[in-house]
Amino acid sequence: MTNRSRVLRRMTLCASLAALLSVASPWTIPIGPIPVTLAVLFLFLCGGVLGPRDGVVAVAVYLALGALGVPVFSGFRGGYAVLIGPSGGFLLGYLPCVLLSGLGRKRPRLRPVFFLFGLLACYFFGALQFGLVSGNDPATVLCIAVLPFLLPDAGKIVAACLLLPPVERALARFLPAETKKIAPQSSARIDRRETLCYNYSVDPGKDPIPDRKGSDGMKETENVVRLIADLLAYGERTGLCSPADRVYLSNQLADKLAVTLDGGLPAPRDLPLSAILTGLCDHAAESGLIPADTVTYRDLFDTALMGILTPRPSEVIARFSELAKVDPKKATDYFYRLSCDCNYIRRDRIARDVRWTVGSRYGEIELSINLSKPEKDPKAIAAAKLLPQSGYPKCLLCHENEGYAGNEAKPARQNLRQIPFDMDGSLWYLQYSPYVYYNEHCIALSERHEPMRIDRSTFAKLLGFVSRFPHYFIGSNADLPIVGGSILSHDHMQGGRHVFPMERAKIACEVAFRGFEGIRCGIVDWPLSVLRLSGVDRDAMVDLADRILTKWRGYSDPDRTIFAETDGEPHNTITPIARVRDGAYELDLVLRNNLTTPEHPLGLYHPHKELHHIKKENIGLIEVMGLAVLPARLKSEMANAAEAILAGADLRADPVLQKHADWIDELKTRYTFTKENVNEILFREIGAVFVRVLEDAGVYPATDDGREGFLRFVDVVNA
Repeated sequence: MTNRSRVLRRMTLCASLAALLSVASPWTIPIGPIPVTLAVLFLFLCGGVLGPRDGVVAVAVYLALGALGVPVFSGFRGGYAVLIGPSGGFLLGYLPCVLLSGLGRKRPRLRPVFFLFGLLACYFFGALQFGLVSGNDPATVLCIAVLPFLLPDAGKIVAACLLLPPVERALARFLPAETKKIAPQSSARIDRRETLCYNYSVDPGKDPIPDRKGSDGMKETENVVRLIADLLAYGERTGLCSPADRVYLSNQLADKLAVTLDGGLPAPRDLPLSAILTGLCDHAAESGLIPADTVTYRDLFDTALMGILTPRPSEVIARFSELAKVDPKKATDYFYRLSCDCNYIRRDRIARDVRWTVGSRYGEIELSINLSKPEKDPKAIAAAKLLPQSGYPKCLLCHENEGYAGNEAKPARQNLRQIPFDMDGSLWYLQYSPYVYYNEHCIALSERHEPMRIDRSTFAKLLGFVSRFPHYFIGSNADLPIVGGSILSHDHMQGGRHVFPMERAKIACEVAFRGFEGIRCGIVDWPLSVLRLSGVDRDAMVDLADRILTKWRGYSDPDRTIFAETDGEPHNTITPIARVRDGAYELDLVLRNNLTTPEHPLGLYHPHKELHHIKKENIGLIEVMGLAVLPARLKSEMANAAEAILAGADLRADPVLQKHADWIDELKTRYTFTKENVNEILFREIGAVFVRVLEDAGVYPATDDGREGFLRFVDVVNA
């Protein structure tokens, strides 16, 4: 949106709210010298919609109209005399009232508090002028000018809080902050190539920290002080902190590490962050600063150290906003780099992940074995059971995790930073995943701890996000168990800068939807059942996606074992993904169904039992798009299976490897295993298993018969 458009939008909103205030205020219920009006309700709405600055402008316009004689004050009065009369103080109090009410615009949960303070300001100025003009004592003024209005005005606060969310959604639809068409700068091909994270390397050689374990207390303290200097140098080198903060931060770190800085800081070394933190955690374990020398307690401790160096949220938000005005890609580059440099994204662990690709009839498929997410150690699990029950934060995705110290049950997040932004009229936050399953793996999460839901607003949010960040894709897990993600209790989405195999897949069959001739549509050649929509009109895209979702929610085809619900339990939903491609919006709508049967108790459209030795978990958003996130156990299991194959051992005699025995027996009928090819064959065939996993998750098979069933559903959408 251009600056001219923003000014026009602000002027339109200010004029509209001033007009509404002028229309509502004259109507009164007389209860004494000062009548009850609807003006206060519209003051709250004015502040909630416009914010403090524009709210004051709108109210000032209203007061100016009244002062000039337009009959917009209570009882259809106008003129300067009203402002200096007994009730004039209430009118003048509208200005601080809307100012304070507007301060709660971006804090929905605190709106009632801001409205209350605004109301009290209005009462103060109104009662003050009433007393001065009428000559009544304070007690009489209170009885006449304040007490009769408490109950009606409390009702107006409640009404305003209930009315604002739908009003904001309506404004977002009919007078959006972003243009409905894609911004001109988005017309170029979007570059989502890999950057920043995966070029990180870990030196497997000797630990670069000399004399890590000192021979006496003096030497150990000197070593820790030098590591503090190294950490501060790292922070200054990466821009986490400034040399001006060096003394302050060194004292903070020294206090956390229980050492003194009597001799000041020595010259720093150019050490990798992982080496510095390893040395400091060794000191913490040896000095009893952590309960036990385990991964859990080390993570809690080194996160606290990095939290000291990480810029405060307000600084990060200000820098992000400044860069976003110039180029949203510059803003996300900064934020992603910060999330890596502050060790929220642990690059040394992510570098251990195993990643490879395999070919298939659907194109190249991506696979990974995730080794960056640490497993809970037994001591931490035992300690977690002894902790008092706490609902703070309610889940790992709540905004309250930002800066949270963590414990044995919940990870530390002192180095987590989040960027607030508007998502279709509601407050959401942007952060990165600490495990980055793919490049710049980001998470958009709702301010509110509310369950996942796929509805019309989901599509509006997705397309709004890619309008704001056209170099990113974004998608949402489905909102039902089995076909949804691991966290259904908190509404969130996942995005990033990565081109997935599904995005590269071609259209197998074009389709058309009546009334949406401006949108190109087709069935994607993919193992899951995907409708792809492409167009430049955002509202039309949302309308069509909503129609498809509505029809799918209620669609059954018993001949193909598709049931919308059984025994009152809904089964149909959608996994949606949005992106910008070649100047147009693109929406992939993946049809999902979580029906279970006696033969497939974990889900009919879920990996079937014979594939569970490789992948048993839910097929969520990331897998749907063609990237397998496989369990860490597979790395050691495949290494041991390779040894067993070459040695001719019986896999069924091994309690861990026996689940792979049938699969490997079948592979032996097709391959001659050697020392040179055994690993290559196993990992290629894991890819083949994952393709079958995706096919199991497809409601309609990617065959001629399956397409016929798919087109039958398309006809229902068009009916």
